[in-house]
Amino acid sequence: MATKNTTSMRCIFCRKSMTGRADKKFCDDGCRNAFHNMKSGESYSATRKINRQLRGNWLILNDLLEVGEEQAAMEDLERYGFDPHYVTSLEVREDGATVYGIYDFEYTRDKDGVVRFRRDQRYPPRGYR
Repeated sequence: MATKNTTSMRCIFCRKSMTGRADKKFCDDGCRNAFHNMKSGESYSATRKINRQLRGNWLILNDLLEVGEEQAAMEDLERYGFDPHYVTSLEVREDGATVYGIYDFEYTRDKDGVVRFRRDQRYPPRGYR
C-alpha cells in the first residue's frame, strides 16, 4: 500500500501548525473561507463604492420625481449627496446636448447649472425600494 507524502507546515490564514498533504494550505474550512472572503472583499471594495454612489444618485432623483420635481440646481443635488461623476450612460445628441443616464433616469444640465431629469421612457417603472 502506498503512503501519502505528509509534512509539517503552517496554515496561511491563522498560522497554526498542521500536518497533512504537502500541498495543504489551510488547517480547516473556516480558515479557507475566511481567507477567500477577505481576499475577495478587497477586490470588490471599489465596485461596492461605485454602486453605492450610483444607487444614491438614483434615489435622489427618484425622491424628487416622486414629489413632482423635474428639475433642480446641481448645487442642491450635490448638497443631498448627488455626485455627477457617477453615471451609467452618456450620450451626446446631434444638437450637442449631453444626456447623462443613471439606470432608468436620464438628465441634462444647462449652462446655469439647472438639471432637468426624467425617467427614460424605454424602461418601465419598477419598484427599486
